[in-house]
Amino acid sequence: MPAEASQRRTYLEAEERRAQILRVAAQLFSERHYDAASTADIANAAGVARGLVGHYFRTKRELYVAVVRSMLEVPDDLFPASADADESERRAVLSDAVDRWLRTVKANRGTWLACIGAQGFGRDPELEAVLEHARRRIIDQLIALAWGPPSDATPEVRALMRGYEGFAQAITADWLTSGRLARREVHQLLVQGLVALVDEALPRIKEQQTGVTTS
Repeated sequence: MPAEASQRRTYLEAEERRAQILRVAAQLFSERHYDAASTADIANAAGVARGLVGHYFRTKRELYVAVVRSMLEVPDDLFPASADADESERRAVLSDAVDRWLRTVKANRGTWLACIGAQGFGRDPELEAVLEHARRRIIDQLIALAWGPPSDATPEVRALMRGYEGFAQAITADWLTSGRLARREVHQLLVQGLVALVDEALPRIKEQQTGVTTS
């Protein structure tokens, strides 16, 4: 048992060090351009040897992708309500989800703008794959909230949700780069856009496809 306990402690310590490096890297990548944050800078800020950064992340590139993947990790309960939730419950769920989204991108401003190509990082297949995975997870949960089982969603429903995702990305990027809209205004627009889809557009599509009036 002492040996097992020691191994477990060593494993937990290693996980803590890796998580620490990841947190510090996320902060530096967000504050600076990718090229301006070196692994030495990250190691110094994390209070670890540079070789330890290389031990957990073989290259700065690998570390950056890990930061983006962590930033865009979508929880299973992003929208913790069912498709038959009433309007007030659904609005509260959407409002909370949008608020979490805005907090996340604000805290990781530079990294998020860079990985969507808004700061000259360019289009990158690996980063786009991470973004696409997050988009699919978000869209599936939106469909589950507004429509029903994602596996039953029609191409029209997915297209509508993908259109909202593009709108959300564009307006969020504009808020972070230009400041033309206040945070509360961005929040309201994103919530209202979702409510319009959930309460108006999606029921009409469902009605047209099933022939059953939903109102």
